[in-house]
Amino acid sequence: MRKLITWWRGILYRLIYAGAETLDPHQAVRINLIEKPEFRDAFEAFDDQDYSKALEIFEDLAEQGDAAAQINVGVLYETSTGVFGSDDVAAQWYRKAAEQGLPEAQFNLAALLAADVMAGQVSIGTNEEEQRLIEAYVWTTLAAAQGHSQASTGVRRLQQHMSPDQVAEAKRRASEWRPTE
Repeated sequence: MRKLITWWRGILYRLIYAGAETLDPHQAVRINLIEKPEFRDAFEAFDDQDYSKALEIFEDLAEQGDAAAQINVGVLYETSTGVFGSDDVAAQWYRKAAEQGLPEAQFNLAALLAADVMAGQVSIGTNEEEQRLIEAYVWTTLAAAQGHSQASTGVRRLQQHMSPDQVAEAKRRASEWRPTE
């Protein structure tokens, strides 16, 4: 797995490695995937380390609107499992699932949005940074409201990097948010 450069990215991977320091990369990714009975073939392929086939199955279901399949595709892209990794593609899939109200996707999307800002890859004080932080706060707040175990800590961490006006804007957006159907 690629080197983790921020605390936010670290949260996601701590979830992947949740209490399992000795897991191999395959197992580390697998425990972060959402399982459903209709994913049986995808998980059989994944467990056989046929990651491309697993990705293909998940993508077919994700394109049909299955939020759990969408987050699984995002995880595979973010971790470069079966595909050349891309945070942008991962974020697109996380966003689709997050918009349907899946807290894991909301948190993962927030982590990706905040990662570049926290790593200094987006210039401090820019409008892009402000919008990323506000959006990350919205998604983290929504995940926390649904009981996501790491989201409350994420909200507090984000607040440390935001102005009171930015926090107020993010809270307003979160209160107005409704899942897509």
